[in-house]
Amino acid sequence: MQTEGAPPTSGGPVPGTKVRSSGSQRWRLGSQVQSFLRPLRVQDYRRLWLAQTSSELGDWATRLALMLLVYRQTHSAALSAAVVTVSLLPWVGFGQVLTTMVDHLPRRSVMIAADLGRAVVFAVLVVPLPVGALFIGAFLGGLGTPPFESARHAIRVEISQDSELYGGALTLFAITGQLTTMLGFALGGVLVALVGARAAFGVNAASFVASAIFVSGIRTRSVGTTERRGRQANLLDAARFLLNDSVVRWCSSLSMTTAFAGMGVEAISAVYGRGHPGEVALLAAAVPVGGVLAAALVPHAGRDRRLLRAAGFIPLVGGAAGLCAFVLSRGTIVGALGFAAAGAAVAVPVPAGPVMAMRLRSEIRAPAFSLIQGGTLGAMAAGAAVGGVLAGIFGARLTCGAACTALLLVGVAASARLPGPARPAHGRHGPQGDLSRAQT
Repeated sequence: MQTEGAPPTSGGPVPGTKVRSSGSQRWRLGSQVQSFLRPLRVQDYRRLWLAQTSSELGDWATRLALMLLVYRQTHSAALSAAVVTVSLLPWVGFGQVLTTMVDHLPRRSVMIAADLGRAVVFAVLVVPLPVGALFIGAFLGGLGTPPFESARHAIRVEISQDSELYGGALTLFAITGQLTTMLGFALGGVLVALVGARAAFGVNAASFVASAIFVSGIRTRSVGTTERRGRQANLLDAARFLLNDSVVRWCSSLSMTTAFAGMGVEAISAVYGRGHPGEVALLAAAVPVGGVLAAALVPHAGRDRRLLRAAGFIPLVGGAAGLCAFVLSRGTIVGALGFAAAGAAVAVPVPAGPVMAMRLRSEIRAPAFSLIQGGTLGAMAAGAAVGGVLAGIFGARLTCGAACTALLLVGVAASARLPGPARPAHGRHGPQGDLSRAQT
């Protein structure tokens, strides 16, 4: 547990383990891997991680199935990408309102209710329904995600309190998200090829039930604000803080712009792969492969300046590599390399996330996360829609090249204007009320 006056990168050890400070040591792959595997020794964190893994495997299999099913039934690039947009729309306003409404409930109960609600939605979609019903199901399923993610984020901070453990925990969740995306897309491709797209909906429903079971075993009584006026005030306070803190504003803006361009590539994988399940699965799975490589290589602990510099460098390198791949060849294999580069380019939250999290007071952490995540996923929804439209007009390859060019330019601009990580406007406050790394 972080104590007042602790060194900038020190953290409390997990019982039975030894923790070494890595802030002043030279980065090594072994210590990096140890850092983000250490939180798994905490039982509650492990259950939270298993809940994420099970639900996201089914979720990403379903996303691929939805894109393929809509593309096969409509032969429209715009509609195939639009179903991704619809699944993300709940993050743009709807999710924040719903999150605020349930913030007085125990966070574990919120997560379980969201899981079971989404399980029902996708169980219904197993039945053959018209294309319009797929869009409605995608929206309703997405509606449970914002309150689930906000509650999960708050619980994750609670069960990984010190700064080093939290940095590793955040990175492990990011890497796990990329791996489950990759495996989920592969699973979706196999299911579509062997038994049809709707089988993926049944797998997703079962994965949400499994997630609810894991969450039910987490030992926490964490709740949000009990008074409605307090919940609304916290949401407003969170919004003001995000707008006023230059470091958080830079990090969230970079995450949103890269998410917009990156999703413009990912959402047209069905079009780039010409609707063939094997090729589409390869292209879609290449995106999280790039994200995993980026997350494993970039730093997630240390001084803020180092982390912010890494966050700006990621889209610069990923965008340049993706642009080269899409210029060089039309083939699926080289295209997959371009998709992987685009996936690496959007791994900005890996170094930027710990910096932002350590600047948030506990009472505004959940609503602030909801706003940041909502902005990022809203940008992804817009990127999917724009990518689908441009692919229908100019073709998938040219659209992917344009998206990677945008990522490259965003990286250049961000690297040229790094913020100075001074103290946040409301004082020093990390997971234990202490902003442990707000030092230049």
